[in-house]
Amino acid sequence: MSASTRVKHQVAVYGAVAGAVLVVLGIAAIAAGGYVYTNPPTEEIPPQETDVQEFSASIDHSAEVVETTPLYESGTTVENQPVYFTNATPDLRIVATANVPDDRPVNVSHELTLYREITFQETVFWDEQEMLAADRTVVEDGQLRIEAELDVRSVAARNAEIDGVLADVGSVTTGIRLRTTYETESTDGEPYEGELTTGSQIQITDRAYWFQSDFGASATESQTTAGSVREQPPNFTLVGALGGLGILLVLGGIGLAYWSSRTADVRDLEEQVYRARYDEWISEGDFPTDAGKQYVYINSLEDLVDIAIDTGKRVIHDPELEVYGVVDEDIVYYHASDPTTVDSWVNFSRGES
Repeated sequence: MSASTRVKHQVAVYGAVAGAVLVVLGIAAIAAGGYVYTNPPTEEIPPQETDVQEFSASIDHSAEVVETTPLYESGTTVENQPVYFTNATPDLRIVATANVPDDRPVNVSHELTLYREITFQETVFWDEQEMLAADRTVVEDGQLRIEAELDVRSVAARNAEIDGVLADVGSVTTGIRLRTTYETESTDGEPYEGELTTGSQIQITDRAYWFQSDFGASATESQTTAGSVREQPPNFTLVGALGGLGILLVLGGIGLAYWSSRTADVRDLEEQVYRARYDEWISEGDFPTDAGKQYVYINSLEDLVDIAIDTGKRVIHDPELEVYGVVDEDIVYYHASDPTTVDSWVNFSRGES
């Protein structure tokens, strides 16, 4: 039996159901294509920072050597040293710089002070401040600088005066403090404003002085745009593939259902399958037409083969009449796709009996 015959038989039997399934799958594919088209992918754009601007304040210090030492020659300028020697560099030059955006006017206030604080049991109960330099202006070139000269011996003398009053009760702290404020606007007109503060204590001994920490403060101002969702174009390749597949499935399902219900001869295909399956029990020959025999019609070739097996007989196939028969003494069991081909003999036999 050829595989195509078996496939045709299965399709003829189950074609309507299979066709309906294909139609449903096709409709589902078309619907999926429609969903992909109407629901394109999206891209989520996170919030973005715009008009980012930096503001900073810093202090640089330097001193000119006034007398030659084993370390420095007179007239040498030393800058940002970790330690200065009082005899060689008694005067300290302090430069405070504010750096702001140079693409817009910025209101800047710059104040450099020398402060003293007296602490007792970790509580400040007295302080004084000396303004060393100050400026307030509109900066358009991105930078504002102020300068001051600090006489370290005078600072030490004032500290000694205060220490004499304290008599070891409490302690005095001396330092430099820079306070910088800025005011401007963003490109959207929003205010950019803030305050920067930096400073350090200054330690003074009989021979040297130094700052205990570095100077520097900064701030960043920016505008934040809201996040958004951007719709991308549909995947037309996928939409076309799903739509095309859906149409093919629908047409195929309709065609299959129509063929199985209107065109396919199920009984003929079934007989071909049984004929191939039980070929070893079937022999070619003439169908017996003896009026004295009793003829019994069997509904299927498969049942006729079962009778042949049970009686130990063979099935005779008459290709001219397209009828199968099993002769068991006076009884002829037969099957034909069209029983009318042997009606005259069967009726005659029945009439005689």
